[in-house]
Amino acid sequence: YKQNITVNSMYSQKKIICVSTEVKNYINKYYSRDSEIISPTIDIEYLRQQYYSGKNDLITMFNPIKIKGGEIFKQLAIAYPNEQFGVVPGWDCLKEINSNHFSIRLIERVAKSLGLKYDNTLPQVVDFSNLSNVEYLDPNYSVGDIYSRTQILVVTSQWNEAFGRVALE
Repeated sequence: YKQNITVNSMYSQKKIICVSTEVKNYINKYYSRDSEIISPTIDIEYLRQQYYSGKNDLITMFNPIKIKGGEIFKQLAIAYPNEQFGVVPGWDCLKEINSNHFSIRLIERVAKSLGLKYDNTLPQVVDFSNLSNVEYLDPNYSVGDIYSRTQILVVTSQWNEAFGRVALE
């Protein structure tokens, strides 16, 4: 997607702020613009108090779809049947109501609102239902409960993450 606004027009940005090197490079490549990185802030002391006080019994992955390494995570769960794993489904705003299936209609709407062309492909959900050592965890905006149960966090993305917040947390 490339915006049809002249760089020196009254609508062009005077300064662009982004969250990571990945986004900075994207802006430069597709818009020929420079940007400044300001990473999201994370309160480390809060994390220590909230997230690291639990029983730490899980090997956890957030949003275990194929492109984020869900198949790799599944292979780990298969290889280590005596370990307990936890998966946190993600991108719920792009799924059908009360379903784990992504909605072409919703993704198409988001793409259209961003001026992007959508090719009707859906993120591939990795199914863990046949593995007794994998627990589905409820997505939660306050992820303290999830992190308090996490001994190892697995981040196996197979694409360029804009900002992998979970790795810092």
